Amino acid sequence: MARVVVTGGAGLLGSTLVGRLLARGDEVVCVDNLVTGSWDNISAWVDAGDIEYLDHDVSVPFTVDGPIDAVM
Repeated sequence: MARVVVTGGAGLLGSTLVGRLLARGDEVVCVDNLVTGSWDNISAWVDAGDIEYLDHDVSVPFTVDGPIDAVM
């Protein structure tokens, strides 16, 4: 199991990746500002506590608490 940060995780491709990572048992931190992504793509996972969501524009520096194994 890895802890993976997915930038743009609420978009079409990002949310598909998030789903695949969850299916294989990874912990996911989704970073998105919902400008082009959709809350509907990730809301069930956020509400269930399956992923951590960070509302942020990735063109601005940010930090994620805890260890990270990969950024996608």
